[in-house]
Amino acid sequence: MKGSEQSHEVMDGGYSVVLDQMDIPRKRLSSYSKPVDLAGWPRDGVVYGGTVKKVTGKAAGLPLDSFPGAQSMATSAVRKMDVRKKRTGLFLVDIDFVPRELADFLKSKGLTLLQDGTLHNRNNDPVVGFVTCEVYQVKLLDTSKAPRSPLASPFPFSCFTFLPWAFYNETGIGGNHRWYEAHTLAIAKGPDGSGGCSDASPHTRIDYLQARAAVREGGDLQQIWSSDQVQANDVWDVGYGWPAHGIPETTHSAIWADGTFSMSRTASMTW
Repeated sequence: MKGSEQSHEVMDGGYSVVLDQMDIPRKRLSSYSKPVDLAGWPRDGVVYGGTVKKVTGKAAGLPLDSFPGAQSMATSAVRKMDVRKKRTGLFLVDIDFVPRELADFLKSKGLTLLQDGTLHNRNNDPVVGFVTCEVYQVKLLDTSKAPRSPLASPFPFSCFTFLPWAFYNETGIGGNHRWYEAHTLAIAKGPDGSGGCSDASPHTRIDYLQARAAVREGGDLQQIWSSDQVQANDVWDVGYGWPAHGIPETTHSAIWADGTFSMSRTASMTW
């Protein structure tokens, strides 16, 4: 079952007990769940038909103080976190900016971040979120002598964004029902007003986009042609009580392709 087909459980985790009563099968994270086999995923950092340069700092997104309540954190600190004790919060992992897509994404998921740093879903249950973002500027090779598919539209393909996000959710008395979510958003963009790549770069449609997201084995793969963005979402329901299930790990991947250019990016998050 694809993660997108389980989105209602994210909005109302308590519905899981109804599914149990109806004996409806669904993915469950357990001690027997296998990690993602990367042999079947795109190799990380493979670039054809051009070069890329990572955009960092203020150019990559909004300033940190524009999103009250969000906290910056390094991966090393995330790995030491016990989310069952922390229970709530939104953490920007290894970035010193706020992705401009973050506010709309939280709204689409029914998540609310308060200035005191607490993050809640529509049912006012606590949520822990981990967000990271990478922005790349593209320099295409000269294709004037090579055949090419239609150009990106309405702007030249100049940069792209890779957004892996992971969430820990709990509900019920004492938080005894838990589930995990992995989300990947891939965006293609054109040049900003100065011809560069920044937070002000507009979206543009390119030939092909792919996004994958998985919590442990399985996962969700989405692909689209002639579009500016694509997203994948995967949910694992741990169930009720405190079953052993090891350390959660989410895996994220995306592909951007336009004409003779393509790049793949694969990464993981854990806590």
